[in-house]
Amino acid sequence: MFQGLLELIINLWVFIRPWIILQPYERGARVRLGTIIKEIGPGVHLAVWFIDEFHVQNVMLQPQQWAEQSVTTIDGEQLVVSGSIEYEISDIIKYELKVQDPDESLMNRAQGAIAKFVAGHKYEDCTIEAVRRAVYTALRRNNACPAWGIRIKHVHIIDLAHHNVYRVMSAGSVSTLVIGDE
Repeated sequence: MFQGLLELIINLWVFIRPWIILQPYERGARVRLGTIIKEIGPGVHLAVWFIDEFHVQNVMLQPQQWAEQSVTTIDGEQLVVSGSIEYEISDIIKYELKVQDPDESLMNRAQGAIAKFVAGHKYEDCTIEAVRRAVYTALRRNNACPAWGIRIKHVHIIDLAHHNVYRVMSAGSVSTLVIGDE
């Protein structure tokens, strides 16, 4: 019983404490009664119980790797491409308001850029640098990333390989068998 009472007191204190502490690598957005008031940085910030809510994010370099993607070139060659993106949160308010899932949105945009580039070029034109440049350009096109509060730092193509890809489909699932010739 004493243990339960102690846990209740600790949980209540954490819930009603009148401050929030952000670490040097964190930024946040203060939301008061459903309206974003301002961006907050590292340090101690007073909170009004039941009125303030804080959305806190780590603003250090965020690495995101996308899964292998099989794509066919314009001349019918099959490639498998994988890579990663490193980004920083440049505007916490936009990051919280403009995109539901930034990591998934970046990966979708990157994989779409890869598919568009590879499908529109011959095998010999699909070098690591050319694909990397196409992804980087697509992520910056139309200022989508700045509008999401994201600054792209690096795009890396980890693997670009010529493969024969066979897909086995059954009810509700897809399996991919990749057989490499290089």
